[in-house]
Amino acid sequence: MVSVTDPVDVNATADAVIAAHGKVTILISSAGIARLHSALDFSNEEWRLVMDVNVTARCAPSAATWWSGEGCIVNLGSMSGLSPQFTASYVASKGAEHMLTRALAIECVDSSVRVNAVAPAISARK
Repeated sequence: MVSVTDPVDVNATADAVIAAHGKVTILISSAGIARLHSALDFSNEEWRLVMDVNVTARCAPSAATWWSGEGCIVNLGSMSGLSPQFTASYVASKGAEHMLTRALAIECVDSSVRVNAVAPAISARK
């Protein structure tokens, strides 16, 4: 099992994938968590955990170094990162994730690595 908040685990897993398959051409970064209570009721540890999993743990920054050819990084964001639709910690973390995606796309513009995000929403339909 890999802990997405542990860079050693993430890089060891990437090394194992590269050893087994020769290269990485796509990374879908989809780990995420939410806490369903108000920011006023959050402990610092809970806030950090949401940020660590949803933002800091994004494999994308180091993934750009995992291959030398073409590649694509896709971050699974949320519409909540674009418009507040959920709890404060989740909205803040997903907003940061979208900004990270945009910044990485700009930083990788001269490489053959594309960086994008998708932003699903929670449907109110039953």
